[in-house]
Amino acid sequence: MALLYYEAFAKYKDGSTGWTEFCSDNPDYTNGGTTLASMSASNGRFGDACLRYGAVASRDISLPFRDGAATGTVVNMGALVKRTSTSSVVAMQELFCVTTGVASNLKSVRLNIHVGAMELVNALGTIVARASGPWLENGHWSLIEMQVDCVNSGTATVYVDGAQVISVSGIDFLYATATVPNAVRFFDGITNTDVDYFYVNDSSGSAPFNGLLGDVRVETVIPDADGATANWTASAGSNFQCVDDALGAYNDDTDYISSSTTNQDNYVSMATLSAASNILFSLHTALARNDGSGSIQLRTDSGGTVVATADLTLSTSYAWKRKFDFVDPNTAAAWASVTPLNSAVWGVRYR
Repeated sequence: MALLYYEAFAKYKDGSTGWTEFCSDNPDYTNGGTTLASMSASNGRFGDACLRYGAVASRDISLPFRDGAATGTVVNMGALVKRTSTSSVVAMQELFCVTTGVASNLKSVRLNIHVGAMELVNALGTIVARASGPWLENGHWSLIEMQVDCVNSGTATVYVDGAQVISVSGIDFLYATATVPNAVRFFDGITNTDVDYFYVNDSSGSAPFNGLLGDVRVETVIPDADGATANWTASAGSNFQCVDDALGAYNDDTDYISSSTTNQDNYVSMATLSAASNILFSLHTALARNDGSGSIQLRTDSGGTVVATADLTLSTSYAWKRKFDFVDPNTAAAWASVTPLNSAVWGVRYR
C-alpha cells in the first residue's frame, strides 16, 4: 500500500530518554542527533505522548522511501504540530523537505513555517509561494500536509487543517543532479514545537492511502492476554506478560518471548479500543532482535483469516517492526468498527 510511515509517540519514555529510544530503536529513520529533543508523556493533543522540541534548534528526522515511492515521483506528507511558545528564532524553520540521499541532501522541495506564515521553496532554492493565516499560534494544534510531484515541471499543494493554502504548478521540484527523491526530512531547525504524529505516503495503491490522509486520532493499546496459539518461550510468567510493557516504559530484555523453531507462532489479544467508527487502519508494531540469525513475520488473525508481512529482517539490536492493516482480513473490506479489531489477535512467526 501507499502508506509508508506513520509515527505517533506513545511507546517511548518521557523526557530525553524517549528521544534516545526513538533514535536507537528505529534504524530505518535517520536522525540529526540523539540530543536536543525529547518526548512529553502528557502534552499530546488528547493528553497522550508527543515529540517535543525546545528553544534550541531541533534534530531532524529523515525517512527513506520504501515500496512504490522508490520509483514514483508524488510524495505526500503530514504532521500535527503545535507551537508551545514564541520562538526566539525569527527566520522561517523547515517543516518538510524532500531530498535525494540523506547524506548528500539534494533538496528538491522545502516547506518552511513560522507563526502565521509559510513559504514553499523549489529545487533551485527559490521561494515559489507564500501564504499567511491564523496558523501555528501558540497552544493551537495545526495539521499541515503537503503533496508534491518531484519532477522538473511539478505541482505542489499545501493544506492547513484541511484547507488549501498553497497550490503551484510548472515548478522545478527536482534537484539538477538528482534522481527521483528518496527521503523525506521533517523538523530541521524547528524550535518550541510539539508534534503529535507524522506520516509519509506515495501515490501507489488505493484511496485514501495514496493521498493526503487528513486529520486522524490515534489510540494505542498493549497486549492483555495470550491468544489461542502462544508457542514461543516466555522468559517468565505468561507469554503476554513478557510483551505487555506499559506505554512509555518498554524494557527490552527484562522480560521477553523467544523462539528458534521455524514457523512457530505466538499470538496475543490487545486491550479494548474505544473508538466507535471510521477506522482508517491498524498498525501492529513489535520490538524484536535476533541472536545472529532468524527473521520474523508479523501476523493478524481476524475471525480465523490470517494475513502476514513478508519476512522482516532482524539484527542483534532491537528495532521496531511494523505492519499496517488497511482492511479487516476477515472481510477484505474496511474495518467496520472497533468490534472486529477488539476480537482480532496479533502475532509473530519465527522465520
